[in-house]
Amino acid sequence: AAEAALVAAGVPPQARGESLTVEEFARIAEHKDAGHEEQAPQ
Repeated sequence: AAEAALVAAGVPPQARGESLTVEEFARIAEHKDAGHEEQAPQ
């Protein structure tokens, strides 16, 4: 699920957090805020 979210945000899944740019963090946040994240079963 995390890998798919990163790919959808245009961020390479193998990228290390400390190597991400501010723009990449923003894309991840925008993707999450847009409701594209998968919901865990309850």
